[in-house]
Amino acid sequence: MTDAPTEALITQASVLIEQRIGINIRAQFGDELPTILQTIAQGDLRTLVAELERAPENAPPWQALMRALTIGETYFFRDEAYFQRLRGHILPDLIGQRRQQGRLELRIWSAGCATGEEPYSIAIALYESLSDLSRWNIQITATDINIQALQQAQQGIYRDWAFRHTAPDFQRQYFDAVSGGWQIKPFIRAMVTFEHVNLLNNRPQARFDLVFCRNVLIYLTSPQAERLEEALHNALHPGGWLVLGQSEALRYARSRWMRMAVGGLAFYQKLQAAKSPAAAAAQAAAVPGHNPSLIDDYQAAVNALHNNQLEAAERLLHTVLERQRDYAAAHTLLAFVLANRRALSDAHQHLDVALGVNPLLADAHYLRAILFLEEEQDGLARQALRSALYCQRNHALAAFMLGTFYARDGDTARAVREWENAQQVAVALPSSARVSDLSDMTAASFAQLVTSQLESLKYA
Repeated sequence: MTDAPTEALITQASVLIEQRIGINIRAQFGDELPTILQTIAQGDLRTLVAELERAPENAPPWQALMRALTIGETYFFRDEAYFQRLRGHILPDLIGQRRQQGRLELRIWSAGCATGEEPYSIAIALYESLSDLSRWNIQITATDINIQALQQAQQGIYRDWAFRHTAPDFQRQYFDAVSGGWQIKPFIRAMVTFEHVNLLNNRPQARFDLVFCRNVLIYLTSPQAERLEEALHNALHPGGWLVLGQSEALRYARSRWMRMAVGGLAFYQKLQAAKSPAAAAAQAAAVPGHNPSLIDDYQAAVNALHNNQLEAAERLLHTVLERQRDYAAAHTLLAFVLANRRALSDAHQHLDVALGVNPLLADAHYLRAILFLEEEQDGLARQALRSALYCQRNHALAAFMLGTFYARDGDTARAVREWENAQQVAVALPSSARVSDLSDMTAASFAQLVTSQLESLKYA
């Protein structure tokens, strides 16, 4: 057991980390944090905490912490679907606008660039998209809080593992063979400028046409995520694009963005102007809660589903969606019905629509995780579960499933934490209440299931 003085120092360090760099350290690292801090402190935790308190983020103790807390693993054209959309829609949209304006310039920001694969991938995509590149003023700013990663990015030398999802001739076309790997060719390297930046405190002052900020928001506390979302909005020109990670969605002031949902990926375009009061009222009138008959039909579909009347549920849901196409919960429930018929592709399409309407719909993220499990994509399933809990921390089903993943990994502490979270949700509900529209389990039966899982750990 950790003694009281040490526990106080760990708590102090947690608060400092959340204040200075925004990472929701308790949620992300939990019981691992004391070991991480003690390793960096080398037996003198009090001195480490004092140094963290007075030193800037580029100082050695903070940088050691960054290396321990941040995941630097990446590769070229990571998540190819993003770059397909970049080449097929976003870049043509921006390039067309600039040509019409007679202003051949683009400013792009890769926020949280790690060792540089992402900004260099963007530079290559631009090189391949602009036949008259020499006439353009292209500025790609790549930032990260990890100085060691930035140094590697500036050097631009990569081993074969960084090219595991590229074409066979990609390395020869854009890299030179050097001692230690492959170095990015000078004409691509010259397109990217690297800067040490803490996203919460000293963001670039320029306005951008495109911002990549993938897999950053999901690790932040809610107040820090809100601050960063505001900063990302301010950093973009009107009409500019924001690209987030697959497991992320904007949570604040979403009326200022147009969201495009493609295969579960998140793309946001900053609106050219604020919505008028009339437009806002029209949007509010389209919310399902304003139509009681729709809610009745939706609830009838839920009841049919819980009684294993799948065909009746599907008919009711199609009726609801014929009357209101943007009823996100109905799309999610229909996706569940389709998944039960093994029509996984159709189910994914309905979830795309649901999350396009409401990116914070936790049930949709949870069901996405179920589909990924069916497709044997455990990594994507875990991301989707984290998204569900990011949107709704007390989502009992997502917490239970994520706890099961942790238990399978042998991470008992995290498994217990998630299962106890799920148990608390179930206990707070009336015993006969359903834990979700997507489950026929009552709160009482679900709580019993969780209790048995917790008990099983005693004998593991």
